[in-house]
Amino acid sequence: MEELKNTLIQRLKNELDEKYRYIKMRRCYTNERFSLLDALPRQHYEDLHSNILAYLLDPHASHDCGGFFLERFIKDVVNRTELPPILETKNFLSARVITEKYIGKKTKTSGGRIDIIITGLEKVIIIENKIFAKDQDSQLVRYNRDYPESLLLYLTPFGKEPGDDSITINEDDNTYTENAKSLEKGTHFDIISYSSDILDWLKKCREKLWKKQNVTLKLTDYITLLENKILKTDSEINMEMKETLLKPENIEILKFINADTIIDIRLQSRLDFLQTLFKRLNEEDSSDNGTWRWVRELASVKAPTTTDLHKKRHYGFQTKKELDILNNKMKLNIEAQNELGSLICGFFINEAPDSKKRINEFTAKIKSTDFAHLEIENNRFWLYIDVLKGYSGYKVSGFYSDSNNYLFVKEKDKMIEYALRNINHIYNSYKEEDV
Repeated sequence: MEELKNTLIQRLKNELDEKYRYIKMRRCYTNERFSLLDALPRQHYEDLHSNILAYLLDPHASHDCGGFFLERFIKDVVNRTELPPILETKNFLSARVITEKYIGKKTKTSGGRIDIIITGLEKVIIIENKIFAKDQDSQLVRYNRDYPESLLLYLTPFGKEPGDDSITINEDDNTYTENAKSLEKGTHFDIISYSSDILDWLKKCREKLWKKQNVTLKLTDYITLLENKILKTDSEINMEMKETLLKPENIEILKFINADTIIDIRLQSRLDFLQTLFKRLNEEDSSDNGTWRWVRELASVKAPTTTDLHKKRHYGFQTKKELDILNNKMKLNIEAQNELGSLICGFFINEAPDSKKRINEFTAKIKSTDFAHLEIENNRFWLYIDVLKGYSGYKVSGFYSDSNNYLFVKEKDKMIEYALRNINHIYNSYKEEDV
């Protein structure tokens, strides 16, 4: 057994070494990771990144793109949060962007300096930029006191939540009466990250500005700096390692690898799938179907991490728009379930129709023979399909199954397109019933 173990592991090591050498050799020819910003000192300091972000967001800056970056930021980042959206999106030239805005001497309940503040729009936007620094006492509460109606965004590399000390004030302190002593996510502030929100925004801007070569080169420089120095990811090498590890011919090797490694691959690949699907749904449906939001067991939550998936499953998305279908208020839901082992899409009906006939009427209007009816409890039921059922190689009842690990790593994009087709089929079928 020991000889077999050594042989299999050596084979895997040789294959990974070969892939790594190829990537390194190709990069020597393409210089794809080259960035002059790598030569800057203190690359992890918040001031540097706050200044770069503020420069891009300023419609009067020397990039000569006007309000383009700010408009895309509002659409792709601000209006994707759970905070009230900015509806007026025309007069961006009136915006004023300031860094290190002084709001008075810092005390327990007021004052300090705001990293980035954008005024002159329908709502004030405040960005608290936290890269590797610790939260300050009552920091977000102090900003909320001076700008109670602002859209307060807490920016970190990977979407970490602010500490309790930052969003609360000592309950014995009676000097703070204008606003709540404890801020709530989704009401007073929301969380954004460099790893998804900022990178996604920058890459979309780069794609839209492809004719402005000088601008796209500088955006690529900054994107590379973020990936190399702040997020410290090498997605290509990580992906090659995962794909190699999960090849069918390497299944035997998994027996000799720490179980935590496989769990991490499983959860991270599912999270990547859900995050990408979430973005695609919002991109396609934002103007028609309302904004999708993250939910767990149908209750609104922040975007999950791999730790969340490990502890609690049943994460998914739900449309904010409610429809009246056959006299039932319903929202379209997508949920990765644990017990059922499926990625399901359909309707959770709080009050069941009056009769079996009406249930049949409803299912007929969906125009799908794949729907199943799952009774949960009296007068409550799911009407859903498994959106990945029928995908080549996919093991049904196995969204979190290790037997599907390779597919989620190797064929994620194809699986997302497959799922989107099924989801759009459902939406377009029930959409006719929107009254």
